Amino acid sequence: MPLGAVAIRTAGLLVFAAVVGITFHLAARATGGVDRSTRRELPGLMAHSLIPIVIGYVFAHYLTYLVERGQQTVIQLADPLRRGWLGDVEVNYALSLHPSMLATLKVCFVLAGHIAGVIAAHDRALWLLPKGHQVTGQLGMMLVMVGYTFTGLYLLFGG
Repeated sequence: MPLGAVAIRTAGLLVFAAVVGITFHLAARATGGVDRSTRRELPGLMAHSLIPIVIGYVFAHYLTYLVERGQQTVIQLADPLRRGWLGDVEVNYALSLHPSMLATLKVCFVLAGHIAGVIAAHDRALWLLPKGHQVTGQLGMMLVMVGYTFTGLYLLFGG
């Protein structure tokens, strides 16, 4: 891949990460029902809810690589000198041979990561926000999470 293409893709990745960080920060700061100092701390207090989303993306985008290369790595580690210690054990390429199953798994990983992220954010909001603002105060964060989900699915299939 030419150096220019690598630079463009790297810049795109950095822009995407910055957009996620900025929108997450703004959505957390838009949460209602808290005082100014708590509002300032909310992005850090809610940041853990992005971890399941990242894990979902890793599995969605690298599933075949993790499974098929993982098998190949284990086989090579078990017989590093290729002396036939494992007999006729070979890599199972079931994911690559069944694209509809692979696509379904990828969607499930993206959705599961986002659902887990929303649950983590909601759980933390129940602890941080006063009783009257636990649902209405989270509207901005909910919209951002839904936007992340749609964007993730678009990138998975269209990008």
